[in-house]
Amino acid sequence: FKKYKLSMQLGGVRDPLIVTWPRGIAAADCGTVRPQFIDVIDLTPTVLEITGVDAPAVFQGVAQMPIHGKSILTTMRDAQAANPRDTQVFELRGERAIYDHGWRAVSIHAAGTPYEQDVWELYDVTHDYAEANNLAAKNPEKLKALQDLWWSEARKYGVLPLTAR
Repeated sequence: FKKYKLSMQLGGVRDPLIVTWPRGIAAADCGTVRPQFIDVIDLTPTVLEITGVDAPAVFQGVAQMPIHGKSILTTMRDAQAANPRDTQVFELRGERAIYDHGWRAVSIHAAGTPYEQDVWELYDVTHDYAEANNLAAKNPEKLKALQDLWWSEARKYGVLPLTAR
């Protein structure tokens, strides 16, 4: 993958998730790889579903933030299960990315520069696992749609205001 941790490229955000759970995952599914898109925010809802515990409304006297993830229990039990989510927004130190239905748009941000100057890249990660082929110049309409979706999702999930910290 391109780049490294603290980058929005897949080298910075894609990690394996290895689960072993003999009582919950059939032996036939052991050692299999799942193609579904999941995010770290899906782990808490999964554990809550497995344990049958409701998320607390208050934690140590502070109102709990809403849990935006989706349980991946179905995915763990069925390799053909639908993706638990189709869209995920990312932001880290001013760099931005969005995943939507197999596409990723990624902004490259240089600290101290205006966000309007960021260069955006576009990848079809369904067919380009390593983000090797930037399709931004060949598919500007798709890139624009994903940029607009990034702003919409960022507003929806409290990502704004942008900061390079």
